[in-house]
Amino acid sequence: MIRKTYNSLRKTRNSLFNAVSLITGKKKIDDAVIDEFEEKLLLCDIGFDVTEEIVSQLRMSVDSKIEIQKLIKNTILDFLSDISFYGNDSSEIIMVSGINGTGKTTSCAKLAYYYKQKNQKVIIIAADTFRAAAKEQISYWCTKNNIECFNMENSKDPSSIIFEGLTYCRDSNYDKI
Repeated sequence: MIRKTYNSLRKTRNSLFNAVSLITGKKKIDDAVIDEFEEKLLLCDIGFDVTEEIVSQLRMSVDSKIEIQKLIKNTILDFLSDISFYGNDSSEIIMVSGINGTGKTTSCAKLAYYYKQKNQKVIIIAADTFRAAAKEQISYWCTKNNIECFNMENSKDPSSIIFEGLTYCRDSNYDKI
């Protein structure tokens, strides 16, 4: 699983290296270079909040001898350490998102099974409308592991599915959604 995830993230990793190489080694980093760097970070799925923090710190220290690789690494690590799910098992709702082909559907099924094994009441909301057969795949895993699955067959809008799924779950006392 780790090897597959590592390989699946190759495109993101290469995009990040290309973004960093845009800015490293430059004698002068002006607003145009920073704006292009920010765009490249967003395009490689770094995320808006982390990108904004990196760019903000870069703008504040543009005149100093900043090591951009360390800045990016430390900012991402700081951001991840602030996420309550890390080391905290109390979240009721777990959202899984990411780029295509990284194993999100399989990971959802494994997480649901993990919590079910801990005697928790679990449901999966099948909101992946982008990938063909994603709903069928998660439904298969839910059926196989005796986990409830909320699915709206006729909807193509993930937000609507999530809203309706959470509405459905509101009074059902689920430990993990």
